[in-house]
Amino acid sequence: MKQSRFRTPSGLALILVACLGSCSMARAEDHHHDALAPLPLHLDDYDAFVQKLAAEVDGNEAAMAAKLRTLGFSCTQVSKSVALECVRFGCKKGIIGGSLLQWTVSRSVMGIAETAFHGAAINYSWVVGCYPLNEIEEAQQRFLSRYGQSQ
Repeated sequence: MKQSRFRTPSGLALILVACLGSCSMARAEDHHHDALAPLPLHLDDYDAFVQKLAAEVDGNEAAMAAKLRTLGFSCTQVSKSVALECVRFGCKKGIIGGSLLQWTVSRSVMGIAETAFHGAAINYSWVVGCYPLNEIEEAQQRFLSRYGQSQ
């Protein structure tokens, strides 16, 4: 009776090397994307992060958009007629595929002279897969296109 080549130690070693190679490639891709600052995923933590940024820029929309762009966000153009909206996509890698992560920051007018920034973080839990690294910026721009022009 002929044995399968995967039942031998060398066959198992080959499978192990292939698995480790694919895992290390996925981790390398994550590391490349991790050049951007990590952001909190828990809603309260992320909103606190957004409020801290808003305090640092003293509520100035243009400064907030500039600061968010340095963190990998794409934003709508700052204007009095269009509410500021910024988005950043990321990826949570798993053993099988990846889960799309989305962070948004938006401005809302609370009163005549009061502006507030709000943050939301979403983990799509493998319902929506990750974007390839070279498509993230384009995906962010498409997301923002529903608000008008983006930068």
